[in-house]
Amino acid sequence: MNQKNKDLKLGDYCEQEFIKLYGKRYKKIKNQFSVLDFKHRKKNILCELKARRYYFDGGTGDGAWQIGKNKIEKGIQLYNQGVTFYIYMVFLDGLFFYRYDPDTFNDDLYIGKGGRVDRDKNEVKDYYYIKKEKFKKAKKQFCVPKNYDKNPFNNIQSCLV
Repeated sequence: MNQKNKDLKLGDYCEQEFIKLYGKRYKKIKNQFSVLDFKHRKKNILCELKARRYYFDGGTGDGAWQIGKNKIEKGIQLYNQGVTFYIYMVFLDGLFFYRYDPDTFNDDLYIGKGGRVDRDKNEVKDYYYIKKEKFKKAKKQFCVPKNYDKNPFNNIQSCLV
């Protein structure tokens, strides 16, 4: 199985686990072209779920977690239309979330180059990086299974797009 298919399989697994825990609150957005993953069943809330193959305090870099610029920009656009926007990230040691807040946005995130090159194409582009301390641990928990801790770059951060 190539790396992209492994990543898609991990993403599907994490989405299923998220629905097991939060399915009474959220439903999966069925549109395959949607930038975001889940919609609250009753409230005007959308969220994105990202899976990472390392521990929350692990990875590389300067203490910030990478998220596609398109995800944040879509969240901002929706926020300006009255939608609350969350990013959930699941690691080997649990599920964490960040709530977009325009009042703290410039202190919470910054833009930098990032990406990966292990999926048969260069995916380096601009990303937002959310500072770790801006994440909170979710009340209901699941983890990326330990057998997904197979980073071919030996402790270099890899992410799912």
